[in-house]
Amino acid sequence: MTTLAEMIDRCSNILADPSNTTYSDALITEWLSDAIADYSIHFGRLKTSSHGGGIVSKLDLEVGTIAVLSVEFPVGQTPKQFIPYSNYSQELFHQGQLAYRRVPYNDPNNSDRIEFSESIDLSPSLNLRFTITHGFEDSGTGILYSPSAASSADTFSIPDHHENILLLFVEWQATRYLMHKEQQSPTSGSSLLMSQFSANASSLHAKYKEAIKNAGNDRQTSEAVQWKLDKWD
Repeated sequence: MTTLAEMIDRCSNILADPSNTTYSDALITEWLSDAIADYSIHFGRLKTSSHGGGIVSKLDLEVGTIAVLSVEFPVGQTPKQFIPYSNYSQELFHQGQLAYRRVPYNDPNNSDRIEFSESIDLSPSLNLRFTITHGFEDSGTGILYSPSAASSADTFSIPDHHENILLLFVEWQATRYLMHKEQQSPTSGSSLLMSQFSANASSLHAKYKEAIKNAGNDRQTSEAVQWKLDKWD
């Protein structure tokens, strides 16, 4: 697994700034954090949590939860049983049928929660399957979502073969950074430089989007299997 320090070095080398003259480690770390957040929207980290205990009408989601994929309840049934999703405005939520909805806080300091259309007894446990934001991993504390809380030895939870996506995002942001600096303090030939920066930024953004698309296509690739069928008599 690549550490944060190693990734910063890779970014600095790609940006032709190994001594960090133009781009500080803190700035690159901020861009990497933004890259992780954007990457997570497309390829969230899959997690499952188990919940048991008494009677509840709601459950708090983990901070950084992107999407709830399924709510299995009660656990251990064959076939598995799932609580259906329903908006609060839909009739399903008010017709006496067990359903759940997600209630967003839109607050980075508080997690979203799911609410049930009726109270349920978690004596038979409930399993949540969801996607969550990637981040920096620490062997002792798990994922750290804030770059300020990450140390140089922490590793990324993103697969190694997708790290090129983060690098493209950083290149794109670095080009935009230079463009904005030029806007603030125009130099000789500023119009030409601004045109070049704008073209480069657009090109890198397109490459980044294409890398996201290709990564998604790779995950969906499957092989067609031909089954031999008996001939009709």
